[in-house]
Amino acid sequence: LLAERRKNDGFSGLWLCADSGSLRSGDASVEMAMTIAEVIADLRVEDAQASFKKDKDMIDDAIRQMSGGFPRMDAYLRSHLVEALTSMKDSFDQKFNTVLDKLKDVNAQPTISISSAFLASMAASK
Repeated sequence: LLAERRKNDGFSGLWLCADSGSLRSGDASVEMAMTIAEVIADLRVEDAQASFKKDKDMIDDAIRQMSGGFPRMDAYLRSHLVEALTSMKDSFDQKFNTVLDKLKDVNAQPTISISSAFLASMAASK
């Protein structure tokens, strides 16, 4: 595959990115990650479209020439998505657990101060 061919060419693999960040680095939103995952789970590269027929033909020809062809490309995309989602989940779990630990720690010193006027206004709005 491309990653195998380009290991020594500075190629770092498949990065799945969205406006909210990269799935691989754990920065994307959970909603965006799930949307991408649902699309790729049902994706068949062979059925993908391109803006121009010549581009579609060029991509399809390149994939056909690869060992394993379209099934291997589909598996490649899915396996990298699994890696990205696992990385994202690990990052989220770590952040989530840190927040839970802070909330559970009754001896923790607050890092921000909240004015009594703010607390009064919050209570009054209920």
